[in-house]
Amino acid sequence: MECEYEFIDYERKGRNKTISLGILKASNERADVYANVIDIKDIKFVTEKMF
Repeated sequence: MECEYEFIDYERKGRNKTISLGILKASNERADVYANVIDIKDIKFVTEKMF
């Protein structure tokens, strides 16, 4: 979805949770995000050969 939006992020100190309160500007609809914050070391890349 491509549109203009605005987010305000809130994080709790010492926690790995974030809430982003968002508004889609064209329709004035909410687009909130509740997410876990991850560290780069938590990301693993897996490559497999496809036959």
